[in-house]
Amino acid sequence: MVEQFMNALSSGDATQIMKFLSAVAVLFADGGGKVRARLQPLFGHIPIFSGMAANFKNLPASVNYRITIVNGLPGIVLYTNKKTIPSFLSRL
Repeated sequence: MVEQFMNALSSGDATQIMKFLSAVAVLFADGGGKVRARLQPLFGHIPIFSGMAANFKNLPASVNYRITIVNGLPGIVLYTNKKTIPSFLSRL
């Protein structure tokens, strides 16, 4: 399911992305003390979509990701050329 979510994000298709986000979704970002990340969570599917769409638009095409555990929850770590980009947690 996380793979499908990442494919939807990379496509930029709002309809596909929104299929994965609940109206009561909460997004937590975590930079692991290494990169800047949003300090406050985003609440609700529309703010989460807007925030993620803005962030993904600015990423280089060479971004990769790996699915891992972040703070005890399933998460996604983004990176490019060995540089980590703030990760996010998911409960899909």
